[in-house]
Amino acid sequence: MARKTKATIEMESKEPEIIIPESVQEEATQPEPAEVEPVPVPVDTVQAGNIQAKSKVSTGNCADYPVRFPRPFDEGTVPTVVVGLVSSSTAARFGVCSCAVLEGSVNHEGFTIRFYNGDVSSRIPGFSYIAFGVVTQ
Repeated sequence: MARKTKATIEMESKEPEIIIPESVQEEATQPEPAEVEPVPVPVDTVQAGNIQAKSKVSTGNCADYPVRFPRPFDEGTVPTVVVGLVSSSTAARFGVCSCAVLEGSVNHEGFTIRFYNGDVSSRIPGFSYIAFGVVTQ
């Protein structure tokens, strides 16, 4: 019969040493910083909100949710809108659900959120959005 014994391993802690050959040291240079060109966006206001759906979206289906801005933007202005999901779900498959701003739906008065439920169970989605552009005074 094999006999079990306890072993103690002592290790010395020290910083790792990195050795770079001289031929490589000369080649290692810092890249030039990327130039970022700012996008001119006239922003007089930012509007944001939360939307909670009232009914379930079944597995594999889409649902559209129209949203009206609290204050309309200037007529002819198409604000930039970003939307995301709001959830307290701990389901591992919740990540297969998605939402987006429906293409062509944004105007000065509002937009439409399209939700896709790729989960294996029905979902009642919640959304958060932010929109920015020029607002009517």
